[in-house]
Amino acid sequence: MHEIRLAKPWTHTWQSRAQSLYAVYQRRFHRPTGLTEDQQVILVVTPRNPACGDSMRALLNEQPLSWQPKILEGEQAAFQTSVGDLLEPFNRLSLEVEWKAALQAIFPSPPELPQLSADNPAPPLFEQLFSVRLVIVDS
Repeated sequence: MHEIRLAKPWTHTWQSRAQSLYAVYQRRFHRPTGLTEDQQVILVVTPRNPACGDSMRALLNEQPLSWQPKILEGEQAAFQTSVGDLLEPFNRLSLEVEWKAALQAIFPSPPELPQLSADNPAPPLFEQLFSVRLVIVDS
């Protein structure tokens, strides 16, 4: 088994849908080198607060990801899905989290949802909300 952490740099944008505001975090990465046909690539996302995981939506190269049942990593629930068939030479992973849930993960009493404008505050740092890694395992 081999793990690749998808740490910094993550970028963010805003998205508004159905009366909710979402922080959309994106990170680009290359397809891991040296993969063989008998290896599986699993994306594992560990929310640092359950509120983030419950409102999270993920896309890899614009393809929505469906999660396998949650797994426990110590005390934290993690989401996982096989992504080997979706990997391209250069990839873009997007994680969308409802802004209210993201705030609840950081602040005990979140402020009101900000209005969409040029002077919106930045969303919480990605590292405060999630840990993300690719796990390569032999099938």
